[in-house]
Amino acid sequence: MPLRQIAPSNVANEITNGSPAITKHVNFVDTVPTLVNSMTLKGTIEDIFAYEELVETRFNKFVEVDLKHCGPGSISNLMRMTGKRSTHSTLRAKLPTIASKLKELSSKMWTFKQIAFVINGMQFLNETDDGVGDIISTMAEIAARTIKFEKYVPAQNTVMLLTGLSNSHCNNEHARGLLSTIVIAINKCDERYGFMEIGNALYGMHSMSSDNAEVRAVLAALVLKAPCRGGFRGPSVGNALYGMQGMSSDHIEVRAMLRALTPLIQQGSSILEPQEISNALYGMRRMTSDHAEVRAVLAALSPKVQICNFVFGAQSIGNALYGMRGMDSDHIEVRDMLAALAPKIEKC
Repeated sequence: MPLRQIAPSNVANEITNGSPAITKHVNFVDTVPTLVNSMTLKGTIEDIFAYEELVETRFNKFVEVDLKHCGPGSISNLMRMTGKRSTHSTLRAKLPTIASKLKELSSKMWTFKQIAFVINGMQFLNETDDGVGDIISTMAEIAARTIKFEKYVPAQNTVMLLTGLSNSHCNNEHARGLLSTIVIAINKCDERYGFMEIGNALYGMHSMSSDNAEVRAVLAALVLKAPCRGGFRGPSVGNALYGMQGMSSDHIEVRAMLRALTPLIQQGSSILEPQEISNALYGMRRMTSDHAEVRAVLAALSPKVQICNFVFGAQSIGNALYGMRGMDSDHIEVRDMLAALAPKIEKC
């Protein structure tokens, strides 16, 4: 099926027409994202399906023919590109082959950014998928070695790593080792993270539990990078707290993060949507109102709920209330939140 309504470019034409040049891994890895960007702006649904079919065909040929010639740069770009939500099933089928190639390249020189690309490409895969464990093991080894030579690690690279682990519980030895390296990487960033970066970093931890010491160490490192001025915009509030759904307020590192997030919620000027509110409250499901830090977050969120004029769906209400299962109505902050939610429930 030919691609339609795509901004004219030589890149798009080469890919669409099956130019022989596209079989070379550099061309495939570097030019397909350009095609995607064009389609994001001007494509149709039909174009998107055509793109996915095209990527699968070219990707399979690349893995079968050109993967053996890959270095760290090409294979990391390949993972970054193919690991998107729309094409991750294509990547899943070839994971064992890619895992073997990564193992072969483990003695090569890598940059931390390349490592982040590889892990980030796995964000829509399950840790039980064939090949995922082997890739985590190999990349943890490479990361532990590479971080020693990195003087500075931009926030974006660490966020990509954590986002790539979003479906991992990080309970095994290799994943925990990777988290330990991530702590070092966070500490090698000289500046504070932005609101989106801290929100996305925490979101990437939504499958993890604070019962894991390495997870708590990541939280402790991120607390020091949280923005100290200004306020969250909508999605970042929901992302940050949603990412803490496996975190217990019994842990000091979790409470420290809540203290860091509270002023960012208070000072946020955007009106939150129902999905963002429900995500935020759902993320507190392992927390109890016995802790002042939890009550402070509820107090910061309640006014945001009150001024939200959007209609809440049943799913949003259910998730919000489920997240409050550890809250005691003896506390005024809990009662205020319930009072803010009550009219939303009536209109549901």
